[in-house]
Amino acid sequence: MSTPLERTHDILLNRYNEHDLSWHDTYVADDAVYVTPGGGVIRGRAQGRKLLETLNTCFPDERNELIHEAGNDRTAFLSIWNSGTFLGDMGPVKATGRSFRTRCVVEVTWQDDKIVEWVDHMDNFVWFEVQLGTKVPQGKWWEDAA
Repeated sequence: MSTPLERTHDILLNRYNEHDLSWHDTYVADDAVYVTPGGGVIRGRAQGRKLLETLNTCFPDERNELIHEAGNDRTAFLSIWNSGTFLGDMGPVKATGRSFRTRCVVEVTWQDDKIVEWVDHMDNFVWFEVQLGTKVPQGKWWEDAA
């Protein structure tokens, strides 16, 4: 059986880069919590999947590159470069066509082989917005997105 670090590495650096969400229903708990870099809190597997599907549309070329990783028997930490191009509308915010590259730490907590918490820590969220050329909407904008 794989460790939480091995599963998280596979999800963030292999499947996520291919925009493959087949892992989501297998590995995410029904009541999982996802905390966005902007401080938003998403509760539940269905909402988390909707967010990821929408982000795949907004940033169709998004990629993660590993900087460093560490973990224990419950939590994985991956420091990554996250990059892509803002090509699809983000709820009320129109795509700018601008590219971004920002450093993030992703903290994923597992329980009974399921993700129960996913927290994205971004070094400088304002710099991410500057690169995109717009403010990132707050609230649950992905619920109404295409």
